[in-house]
Order: sequence, then structure tokens, then C-alpha cells
Amino acid sequence: MYCLNGHGPISESGNHTFTLLDYRTHSNDAAKTKHAIKTYGSVLTSIYLNEEDTAVYNSDNASYYNASIKNPRTHELVLIGWDDHYDKTQFKKMPKNNGAFIALNSFGNSWGDGGLLYISYEDVHVLYETYALTRFERKQATNKAYFYDKTGLTHFESYGQHKSVFGINNFTSTVKETLKRISFFASPDVNEVRLYYGLGHFKGSAGSPVYTLKIPYAGYYTIDLPTPLSLKQAETQFWVGVEFKGNSEFLVPIEAPYPLMNYSISANRNEGYIGTSQTFKDLVEIRKNASVAIRAITSID
Repeated sequence: MYCLNGHGPISESGNHTFTLLDYRTHSNDAAKTKHAIKTYGSVLTSIYLNEEDTAVYNSDNASYYNASIKNPRTHELVLIGWDDHYDKTQFKKMPKNNGAFIALNSFGNSWGDGGLLYISYEDVHVLYETYALTRFERKQATNKAYFYDKTGLTHFESYGQHKSVFGINNFTSTVKETLKRISFFASPDVNEVRLYYGLGHFKGSAGSPVYTLKIPYAGYYTIDLPTPLSLKQAETQFWVGVEFKGNSEFLVPIEAPYPLMNYSISANRNEGYIGTSQTFKDLVEIRKNASVAIRAITSID
């Protein structure tokens, strides 16, 4: 979330030089993961990593294969390539077939094979969910992001059994600025979105969409608005919305508490809404301390 929110557990001065605009995700799809590596240079994934567990990690050749779902994902690393002919006998526990992803770890060149790890294609976690960063830009000092989902996406929420559902957020500007972009998370079931915005706090009617977009893959999108919205002074109230259309009812991205969460999040009334074109409901009435994960990106005038 550091490259989305622009903050994290490091010095705020001079470290966040890029802003992430788009990423795509794939689940349990080796072909799409390989294509993403080839197209974008790398993909992010997570595995169970325990160097002391000699049943899964072979330190002699930096090979790795975890076959047990009981071992949870504990570590993120970056897949930078693959070898379809990597010998299955190199792993401590032998998978059925040859083949391994080549991963770059964060432990330095003295770890593994010059910092690299060879993960079997059959590892239970390596393809569970992969992320490819597809578009980013140098951070602009005049850009500002308005959002409530400080820790990012945790769920996709439904509104009854509708397969066309709105997510709306109210914001208040802090300076004279212009709304130029809307960002949102899209689930694998979303196939089209429509964008909306307006001045004042949301009153229950979204009106006509300002932009419509087909969604080819799950992930995070930042859309440039064809007609920016001028926020002529500080304390200007405005709202942004996205209508998600898809193949299931769980379409609206939200941040919300979940069992065993080891940090706290909060939300207030009159911040975010979900609904249909006919009816809307404050999200905190559906889920306590939940926020709609839709963002407004402005440029300071």
C-alpha cells in the first residue's frame, strides 16, 4: 500500500518517488503469470518460507517446494523468471513434474543462489495470488489522494443479490484543486465499470456516468477523467462513485475488520455508500467500521 497511499514505516522525506496507478492480479494461472513476468518484468507473490524447515527448503541449491496447505503464507518475494526444465529431483520433497519459478528474495546476494530461489510450479502458494505492477509514475507534489481505506482492500461487498452495484465516497477538499482521476479495485468477477462524480455530498442519485470502461482483468485501476471537476476552494464537498457490473453480487471493494485481524480500522457515517441506481445504504450500517475502497485523485491548482 505504500506506493498507493504514499506513506509507510520509513522516512517520509524523499523515499516515495513513485505512485502506483495500476496493477493486475491472477490466481492459480501459470500461463498468465508467466506472461505478466515477460511483459512487466516481474510479479509479486507470497509463500510459506521457513529456512529451518528442511522438508521444504534445500539450502544446497536454493530449491523450494511446499506441498502442504497447512503451512500458511508468511513471506513475499518477486518472481522474475521460470525454467520449465528445472529438475524435480533438486527439491527435498519431489513434486510430480519438472519446472520452477525463479524468485528474487529480499535477503541480499549472500542468501540462496546469489539472492535467488527456485520454487516448484506445484508449490501450494506460489500461484495462489500474483500481482503485476503495470503502470506507475513519478510522484507529483501537486497531486493529492482522498481515500478512507488506509490499509487497502480486504473484501468485496454485495448489496442483496444485485450484479450491478454502486460504491460511493464523500470527500471534502482541503485546498483549491481539480478532481482528475478516480481509482478503484476490481474483483475477478467485474467485467465493466461506470464512473460518476458530483459536487456537494451524495444525495442518493448518481445521475449519468462520465466514463465507461470494460475490465479485462482483476486488479487496481486509475482512470483519467475525460472532464475534470473543479473544486474551486478549500472545504468544497464532492463525491466520486463507481458502478460495478459483473458475474456475481460481491463486487464493491471495501476495507473492513475481519476475524483475527491484528490491527484496528475505523469508519464513520456519511463517508461511503453502496447500492443500486434506486436505493443506497450507508456502508457502516451493513458492516461496522467498513469503508468503500474508491479513491479520488486531485491536482492542486
